[in-house]
Amino acid sequence: PTLGVATLIGAVGGVIVVFAVPFLDKLKIDDVVGAIPVHLIAGIWGTLAVPLTNSDAALEHTSSVSLSSVHSPLLYPTSCGQF
Repeated sequence: PTLGVATLIGAVGGVIVVFAVPFLDKLKIDDVVGAIPVHLIAGIWGTLAVPLTNSDAALEHTSSVSLSSVHSPLLYPTSCGQF
């Protein structure tokens, strides 16, 4: 992605972290250093943002975003979460 798009992806990740910390507190999940919101939740966002912003990373090389291009990045965080 371009510099502006990468900045936007990072900004959205930062907003996700701000809302994820109180959400985990409400669930009574103890995360002293805030690693879960930063590395897990914002990391999932970053993984999902790749095929949305880079057509070369999509499974199907089309100019539009398809469901299959988002399905593959969902597989890794889901399988790690189940483990």
